[in-house]
Amino acid sequence: MRRRYSRELKDQILAEREAPGASVAKVAPSKGINASVMHGLRKLAGHAVQSCSSGARWSSP
Repeated sequence: MRRRYSRELKDQILAEREAPGASVAKVAPSKGINASVMHGLRKLAGHAVQSCSSGARWSSP
């Protein structure tokens, strides 16, 4: 079964990753997720921002 993450958690994970000195290797385990999941979140967020005129980071499933 695929896990789903709330928008708030996704935003928190990405914000922590963007902090100075942070890395995927540090943030992912602290949130209980695999690094590959975090990379996927970053890709989705980048795509959503580029394709959404409202500036929303996440689209509804």
